Amino acid sequence: MSASYNSLMLDAPQGTVQASTELAKVRQVGEQLLAFLGDVPSFKEMTRDRLALKVHEYNVALNAENIFITRGAYTAEQKTRPSGTLLDVFFECLEKNISPNYIFGVDGVYTRPNTTNNAYAVQGLSIQSVERILVKK
Repeated sequence: MSASYNSLMLDAPQGTVQASTELAKVRQVGEQLLAFLGDVPSFKEMTRDRLALKVHEYNVALNAENIFITRGAYTAEQKTRPSGTLLDVFFECLEKNISPNYIFGVDGVYTRPNTTNNAYAVQGLSIQSVERILVKK
């Protein structure tokens, strides 16, 4: 036998309710909330999509997931010149609270990681453009 309580819920004002009935309602709402939250994209997914849109403003043929930022041979100021995929660079800037400060003509944007070979340079997306994408200027 389930205990009866005075309800504080909007759907049963000043009435009595069974604890088991109210717990079942709570479980159902909890399941609905979990289903809703399961459909919400992660912050990483939303960021990837937003970066892809920004990259497409420069060149619609580019796949943002295949863009790599590479530091050139100049070794100074590496803390403000993160390298890696565009998404990784974005998160590094966010995590370390830095604005990228690349060296034009030294650092570059490529379709392969860890290369400075001009054969793999991304057409239509300069290192200056990457800075604009990462830091709204």
